[in-house]
Order: sequence, then structure tokens, then C-alpha cells
Amino acid sequence: MTDPATRLMTALQLAFDRLPPLPAELAAPGLLLLVLWPALSVALPTPTEAFMTAFAIALAMRLALRSRIIILTARARLPRRATAALVLAAGPGLLALLLLAGDPLICQRFLSLYFLATAAFFLFDHLDGRNLMLNLRFPGPQARSRLLAPALVIFYLGLLGANETIIARAGLGEWLLFFGFLPLITHLVIGALLRALPATVRVS
Repeated sequence: MTDPATRLMTALQLAFDRLPPLPAELAAPGLLLLVLWPALSVALPTPTEAFMTAFAIALAMRLALRSRIIILTARARLPRRATAALVLAAGPGLLALLLLAGDPLICQRFLSLYFLATAAFFLFDHLDGRNLMLNLRFPGPQARSRLLAPALVIFYLGLLGANETIIARAGLGEWLLFFGFLPLITHLVIGALLRALPATVRVS
């Protein structure tokens, strides 16, 4: 008969085995910031300079890792010139704008604005009833659930609350780690939501 510790380890192993494989790029910005932030805090004269440098590198990495998906999605729906303008605005344009501001609080609050806008888009999409944003974000059958859009609204409002709490109560380094591991957090939570949707609420 196995002891409780062995049974617990076996149960944990089975739980992790059921998790889908995670793309390495989801954790890459967070892992980079784990090393980058302490090094820059020592190498640069002020916390603001260290923050802005680490934030710029992490954001550039996130944009670069997602550039192919953004370009393919835009090209499927927009003309070539509009695609180029969108990619430039969402990539180098956004990065340059935040760097020119040079204020950590503006970068942090921009993330809150993103969460609020995303929640609003999903809410309007749900109220409209056509599920245009859901079908764009989730082209599979998951977008047919009546509960998906409200769940995503709650999730992104929760991220908004978490971001504002970290801004108010934690330091710049803690916020950078939250920002760096955000793709991984979002992937895990939304993946769990999609798997948890009951079949009784799916609609054709």
C-alpha cells in the first residue's frame, strides 16, 4: 500500500499530464525579465531607466513572437496597405509611443486600458449577438457558447483589477513579472474556460 505522499505525487503527475503542451514563447518574456530586471537595476542609474529598458525589450519580444499571427489574421481580412499600417501601428508605433512617454505609470496604465477595451469589445459582441469578435479570436466551435463572451468579460475585468492592485501595492519589478508572464496566464485561463464550457449551452 502506498503512503499519502506517494499518492499525492502520483495525483499531481496525472493532473499535469492532462494539461495541453504550452508553446515556449508564452513563457519567454517572463523568463527573460527574471534575468533582465535584476541586471538592469544594477547596471542603470535609476529604476525608471531600468524599467523602461526591460519593458521595451519584453514588449518587443511579445510583438515579434505574435507578428506572424497578427499579419496572417490581418491579411485575411484587410487590403495589403491596411495590413501594413495596422502592423506598424500595433508594433513599432506602439512601442515608440510608450518609450517617448518615458513614464512607467503610463506603460502600466496602458495595460489597464487594453484590458478594459478588450472586456468592452467582448461585452458589445455578446450584446450584439453576432459574435464577430469571438469568431475572429476563436474560429473553432468554442465561439458558439453563450457563456464564453460573458466569461471573457469577467476574466479581462479581473485582469484589470489585478493590474491596478499591483500598480498600487507592488513595485516595478513585480509588475514587470506580471506583464512578462501575462501571455502564459491568459493562455492557461482561457484554455481552461474553453474546456469547461458545458455542452448544454452551446448553440449552432
